[in-house]
Amino acid sequence: MSYFGFKKRPAKTSDYSKLLGKLDYAFSEVVRLTAADEKEGMCICITCGDKQHWTDMECGHYVKRRHLATRYDLQNCGAQCSTCNCVNDGREDEHERYIDRTYGEGTAAKLKRKAQSEPKFTERELLGMLDELRKEIKALREEKFS
Repeated sequence: MSYFGFKKRPAKTSDYSKLLGKLDYAFSEVVRLTAADEKEGMCICITCGDKQHWTDMECGHYVKRRHLATRYDLQNCGAQCSTCNCVNDGREDEHERYIDRTYGEGTAAKLKRKAQSEPKFTERELLGMLDELRKEIKALREEKFS
């Protein structure tokens, strides 16, 4: 109930937002599974070097998630511990060095430029991306843990 005694309406979430949420979850799983070792499923945080199980890690974005152009770009993301990703706001400088070391000098700058183009994905495109990510998750799980 609100201050005035009226019942609050539940917030409506659009189908598009729900789809983005599902896509975020699947994409995060791909990033973390890709970083996991094949023996025990352990990941190393790309910014501090802490070692944790892939299920305890997070998908850290160099260019923040609000930019759809880079939100699902694998070069923009890496497995991070929750301290680096949340408490330390992604440790942007260390993340930038990781990207340039891994994908080549200047890649982080290219991602920042790419973020300025704001595509609008259709629901059909998002569904296609989600299907592909789910296939990749299945393949990664079989490859790493079977």
